Amino acid sequence: MKKSDIRPFSIYIGHGGVTRKVKFIYMAVDGSLFVQWRLIRSRGQSEEQSESVQPIDEFARWAKALKQTLSRDLEHHLSKQ
Repeated sequence: MKKSDIRPFSIYIGHGGVTRKVKFIYMAVDGSLFVQWRLIRSRGQSEEQSESVQPIDEFARWAKALKQTLSRDLEHHLSKQ
């Protein structure tokens, strides 16, 4: 997934079907972007972290698909389904 497609309040599915919801995207002092996310649990995921912060590049490599978004600028992706 392209890092420019990642939006706050959106839910993403990544490797192994793990689902994460983006809480915030923020910029560090040096200009690098970070994603703060929380895990949406399903059975068998109790050992994984429930929240974390990681660089947006790393999150974009992990994210495979957009599941749901509350961002207005991505509504057109959901209305086509």
